[in-house]
Amino acid sequence: MRTRWLQRAIVMCLAVTLGGCADEKYVAMKMEGEMLGEQLSKASVAPARAAALAGTDEQPLKLSVDAQAQRLVIYSGLMGLVVSDIRQTLEQIRSRAVEAGGYLQEMDGTSITVRVPAGRFNEAVTFVATLGEVVQQHIKAQDVTEEMRDLRIRLDNAAQTRTRLLALLEKSQKMEDTLKIEAELERVTQTIELLKGKIQAIESQVAFSLLKVQLNSPLPQRQLVAQIPFEWVHRLGEGVTSGAAAQSAITSSRDRRALRFDPPKSYIRYYDRDRTSEAMSADGVLIKLQTHDNYQGGDLEFWGKLARRALVENRSVAFDRDETVTLASGATGRLMSGTRDLGGKKSGYLIGIVAARDEVYTFEAWGPREPFENDRPTIEASLKSLRADRW
Repeated sequence: MRTRWLQRAIVMCLAVTLGGCADEKYVAMKMEGEMLGEQLSKASVAPARAAALAGTDEQPLKLSVDAQAQRLVIYSGLMGLVVSDIRQTLEQIRSRAVEAGGYLQEMDGTSITVRVPAGRFNEAVTFVATLGEVVQQHIKAQDVTEEMRDLRIRLDNAAQTRTRLLALLEKSQKMEDTLKIEAELERVTQTIELLKGKIQAIESQVAFSLLKVQLNSPLPQRQLVAQIPFEWVHRLGEGVTSGAAAQSAITSSRDRRALRFDPPKSYIRYYDRDRTSEAMSADGVLIKLQTHDNYQGGDLEFWGKLARRALVENRSVAFDRDETVTLASGATGRLMSGTRDLGGKKSGYLIGIVAARDEVYTFEAWGPREPFENDRPTIEASLKSLRADRW
């Protein structure tokens, strides 16, 4: 009677292990057969049955306690940066990641993704922020402690099931039994490998934080429209991104008197209309002077800060100079200059801002970097020659 009870327990163990794949006929055959019947002792059968029914044992319980002793967190970050030299900045980020014990994961012409040891993630973020103007930053922390606990318990249970199946396979004497056990053994083995792969992937992500940096990628225009209600501010830098300039030459002495400044020598002033004046050189450097309505509280600091923000976020201009200048008329203006690098094509850019009581004057200049740099002194002199009414 005792022997028959042991045989029934063995069959139940196999049925649970096979995940329901054994039908009633198969169970009946196993109950009537002598497979493992007298060969297994009470000591070997009881633990197997208990483990099969409970699905766990003391070891996974210990793992879950250990897993909760320290939280497992995956850190990742996305940063948007405006820089004067994309290629050089990409190499700086890559080199710093390697020096920190990390590695390069992916890189293209304007972005880079690196992984750094989790303990040095904050250091990497701080370093990247020093390379240019940060226009976007998003840091994410994902707690995977419970997920790892579940995966380890499942792995331990699968390993125990595999051990039991191997024991049954070793004792199997019938071909039908052997084939069914082997099929289930293959499935459990695949499950074990899958779980191991998931655990290793998560452990790697915990150990090495991910940091992606996008360089000189303008923010969507709609993000600025909702925050800056001045249309002309959004149009600043339009020429340096599209090369846009007046399509026809229109000028008159009356219009020229409305906007008074001295273009650099070798530049021609070819457009004067609608509070706008444009001049250009034969090398493709352009100057655009415009006036805009001012508002109460609109001083030089306000318009200068707003213009810089729009140009960095919307046009990806990396400024390396920002200072106050005095015009020949005695008025004070703000001069900012820098570079726009897109796909290795570099352009110089300069903007001067003068805030009068009723009007704001913007003096922009841009063009290919080399001729722009050659003309910079005369361009700045042209800005300082600006004469505006009603200071």
